[in-house]
Amino acid sequence: MELRLDMALLYANNPSLRSMKSIIDTLGLAKLLHEEVSAWQCLAALGTAILDGEVNAAIALVMFGGFAMCLPLVDMLLLLFAACGLKGGFASSTLDKVMAVSRVLRKLSMLDVAITGIAMVVLALHSFREKGVILSLRWGWLALLGAVLCHYSMAFLVSCAHRRTLCEARPGAAGLEVQV
Repeated sequence: MELRLDMALLYANNPSLRSMKSIIDTLGLAKLLHEEVSAWQCLAALGTAILDGEVNAAIALVMFGGFAMCLPLVDMLLLLFAACGLKGGFASSTLDKVMAVSRVLRKLSMLDVAITGIAMVVLALHSFREKGVILSLRWGWLALLGAVLCHYSMAFLVSCAHRRTLCEARPGAAGLEVQV
């Protein structure tokens, strides 16, 4: 996400500031208010705030760092293990447990919620654009969206393969339902 100040729009929408243009330009507000924030910078800032005693930052770190960033990664590793286990012929009970844990982690992971929240914040602050304050999404948001799509695609494919393996292993279990 990027925050920047468009000085031309600021002066155009606030004619009273034109008389102080030389002073404002000397302050370098455009440079001071230009910020690009990545997920890793956000996590680092939360860690620093925790060290300063901020309890809310600890909750935010658990929510964003744990639920939004780590849980999808752990779930992808479990899905990779299950896919390799399906190919390698691991025991059905082991794969059943791995898929059950993966299903729970997929329900708890919040990366999709995080990217939706980021998009909503940017859209909600779009009205500030006409005043010269511009908040925009960067390429990292698309990378996170791609990660979510890969996560759900892999979960779907591995779940289908696991279900097919179960049906082949247990003849007559055509009505066997495995939750995705």
